[in-house]
Amino acid sequence: MRVEYPKGSVFKDTVSMSNIKLKVMYKVQLVFKTGQISYGNNRGEWVVTKQFNDKNHCDNFINYINRTKGYLLDELFEL
Repeated sequence: MRVEYPKGSVFKDTVSMSNIKLKVMYKVQLVFKTGQISYGNNRGEWVVTKQFNDKNHCDNFINYINRTKGYLLDELFEL
């Protein structure tokens, strides 16, 4: 069964179908600016594709990378 989501919605918490609640996993691609001089094609970016349990898990990961590496989030794509 395919569930349709509203356009522009990046994160969904749960999907309710009558009595059944499905937990939705989020597969996203995060692009971070490293602030380092780049040579070649990467343009000083670090790209990560990762699956998260919910929006808070994704936010925590972004904050962790910012705290530990000093990278800033540039783009987020839902896959």
